[in-house]
Amino acid sequence: MLNKKYWLIFIAITVIAVFSRAAQVFNPYNYFFGPEQGIEYLVTKNIVVDHELVLTAHQGGFGSFSKGPGFNYLLTFPFVLTNGDPFGGRLMMFAISVLTVLTAFILTNRMFNPRTAMFISFLLAVSPTLKDYAGAISPPFVIPLLTVFFIYFLYKSFQKKFKYIPLLTLTAGIMMHFEMAAAGILLALLILTGLVSIIKKIIPYRYYLFAIVSFLITLFPLLIFDILNNFQNLRGIIEMFAAGAKNMSGGLFENIVNIVNNRFEVFSWSYISTFSPRLIIWIPSLVLIVFGILLMIKDEKIELNDKLFISYLLFIPIFTFLSLVVYPGIIHQWWIMNLTVIYCFLFGLVLSYFWKNKFLRLLVILGVFILYIAFINRTLFIYKTQFVYPPSAYIKEDQAIKYIFKNSKKRPFGIVILSTRPQENYDYLIWWNGKKYGYQPYRTPKKNYYAIIEPDLVCSKNKFPGTIIRSQKLSNDFIIEERLVN
Repeated sequence: MLNKKYWLIFIAITVIAVFSRAAQVFNPYNYFFGPEQGIEYLVTKNIVVDHELVLTAHQGGFGSFSKGPGFNYLLTFPFVLTNGDPFGGRLMMFAISVLTVLTAFILTNRMFNPRTAMFISFLLAVSPTLKDYAGAISPPFVIPLLTVFFIYFLYKSFQKKFKYIPLLTLTAGIMMHFEMAAAGILLALLILTGLVSIIKKIIPYRYYLFAIVSFLITLFPLLIFDILNNFQNLRGIIEMFAAGAKNMSGGLFENIVNIVNNRFEVFSWSYISTFSPRLIIWIPSLVLIVFGILLMIKDEKIELNDKLFISYLLFIPIFTFLSLVVYPGIIHQWWIMNLTVIYCFLFGLVLSYFWKNKFLRLLVILGVFILYIAFINRTLFIYKTQFVYPPSAYIKEDQAIKYIFKNSKKRPFGIVILSTRPQENYDYLIWWNGKKYGYQPYRTPKKNYYAIIEPDLVCSKNKFPGTIIRSQKLSNDFIIEERLVN
């Protein structure tokens, strides 16, 4: 039964999570509606407005295989609720980030106790990585929420509640729709664990079948796409494994220094940014985690299943690192967003374990206090220097497009862009504004048209055809040229 203490902790954690993440959501300096976000919204528009059945995401992994379209279908909710406003996706990611913290508190309370739940959810709430990306409209940043469920189902499976095993593979399959690297590595680890369990006859065979079926359900759109497209994804995956095998047999040892440096840089920053980039925080926290886990594994009072669970969590970052060493290319931090959650779980378990020892309790209080002060200082700084409301002027490209629509005075016109990047974000923003104004501009330099020139780009006289009627430099340094082609 949930008591007042539970609800007080829950409310306190909610306030911390919302307070820190709101500072990022209403921060125009970290809001990037670039080509990637433009593509996501164009695909979502195809689903909502054009009623198309989308089977794959617009991007995937090495070898031209694609992710599932789960993020685009998830994006349909804010798309409909906000009538296509790009800021709706930012609010959705904010809600998902807060929900990650609260879900962790609820589930870890069921796994252990309110004290452990408090420590783990607190660490998730103040984690710089998780709160900094609270408003980022990008599929990988859904992974932390799914990782919380993955850990919960993993714990239940280690408690020999085998009905949770299909939910474990289901979660890994859903991750395939958001970040292939994290999902693929966790799936590989589950397969190896399953093989060991088969050999030792730990789990009844029917649960393996249920697990396979639950995983395949999540891949149904990709399977249909492959059947209709000459197994493009399957061939891409085979190509990736072939390149990995070639990398191991040939160039792995020649490039081992560069490979290890890249992996070490990404993994080290993944851990450091989980708690704090300050040496006074991340080094002691690492020492405490390692020391605490060793004590927990040696502690005879802790049940074997719990020790196996903790050891398994600890092994996930190690297995992830080893798996990515053979990957044929550089890796990025968002590939391993799941590890941030795992680090918070491990540290939270250690803090809760130390709390039971009266000699170590002061150390726990000191550690939490330092993390809290660092969190408060950083968050208040953002509120003082970067918090801007309302968010109507966050997207510089959108300001330029709105200027054109207002300046056109309902005359037919076109829009062309001078940019060094792909222009999918402009494509979506022009469509979205056109929908509101009741007119869709043509996209070629003919008749009467406007040229949008991004900051720091020089437009030569011959770059665009026609005569310049008017040129205006906006406050955000975008240049708008109105041109006429006779």
